[in-house]
Formats: sequence, C-alpha cells, structure tokens
Amino acid sequence: MIELKEAAYGYGGGPLFSDMTLRLAPGSFHFLTGPSGAGKTTFLKLCYADLRATGGNVTIFGQDSASMSRDEIAQARQRMGVVHQDCE
Repeated sequence: MIELKEAAYGYGGGPLFSDMTLRLAPGSFHFLTGPSGAGKTTFLKLCYADLRATGGNVTIFGQDSASMSRDEIAQARQRMGVVHQDCE
C-alpha cells in the first residue's frame, strides 16, 4: 500500500502540490492523466521513493519513505509496477 498524508512537494521556490492525501491499496490499478507540467511524474516519483516529500508523509508498505534505506526502497519497488505511456 502507498499512502500520502498531507504530502507536499516543491522546488524552485514554490510548491508543485500540497496537502495531498490518498491511499492506494495493494493489488489495485490506477491511471494518472493530466496535461504536461501538471506534476504526474513528480507524484509517481514520490510514490516509489525516487523523491522525498517536502512536507507531510509518504508511507510505502507500512514504512515512512523518508526513513527507508536504499535496500528497503529497492525491495518496495519490486512489489509495485509503474507503466509509462509511450508518446510516439
């Protein structure tokens, strides 16, 4: 399970998004759509711990992503899948 609680992320002096709270249950499928620059890739990177939230909490399979080791992140990623759209 991936859970965001009041998660925020920003760079370059401003927030990209804030106060995001949601729970993605294990075994579920989700589709993420939106215009270019809306923060889709940033959101996904938070979900698989490639980025650290600048506010709030991101929990991946019961562990706070901010305190996960590289090995723990690698193990968590083996339990999830991300498919990026081919834009050809």
